[in-house]
Amino acid sequence: MSKTFWAVIAIIVIAFGGIVVLNKDKDGATPAGGVKPTSHIFGEGKSGVTLVEYADYQCPFCGQFYPLVKQVAENYKDQIYF
Repeated sequence: MSKTFWAVIAIIVIAFGGIVVLNKDKDGATPAGGVKPTSHIFGEGKSGVTLVEYADYQCPFCGQFYPLVKQVAENYKDQIYF
């Protein structure tokens, strides 16, 4: 086998090793957007009920509905997940 063959193999191995080292996940690293993931779940959830809200911040109807959802979440915070 020629020296050229071994040089190409060495370059491939070094490149692959560099990719693996650079892409390694670090504990506590901030994701690409700069925002760490959080849990937006409120309540105890003792009854096993989960209330999921899908809303649009610019929708006037969602804005009118929000106080009612917030009131339900407050009243049942020890029984449901919100």
